Amino acid sequence: AHYKPLLGWYSSSDPKVARTHIDAMDYAHIDLSIASWWGPDSHLDRARLNMLMDETLAMGSALKWTVYYELEMTKSPSPKTIEKHLKYLRAWFAQHPTWAYKDNKPIIFVYNDA
Repeated sequence: AHYKPLLGWYSSSDPKVARTHIDAMDYAHIDLSIASWWGPDSHLDRARLNMLMDETLAMGSALKWTVYYELEMTKSPSPKTIEKHLKYLRAWFAQHPTWAYKDNKPIIFVYNDA
């Protein structure tokens, strides 16, 4: 690789890295952070997202979180699968105090290849 992150090579699942990123986003007055999400069976699904939101809350940050639903990019899930995944997101993450809402509705970004 031609470029190396200032933090060095890291894992986004490392709480220390998460705190550093949250500090940087707070410093930059960023209100919303978006984490890639590949569905409920993806690697570190609950562990990583919950860690990011829990660290944000523990730090007293006003930063809010949501996901970028990536599954549309490669698998073209059925409407039934999308509905199932949205319900999963609501059950596991959208109740967290750091989840982003607009007009009392959870915010979720969805990949669209159109």
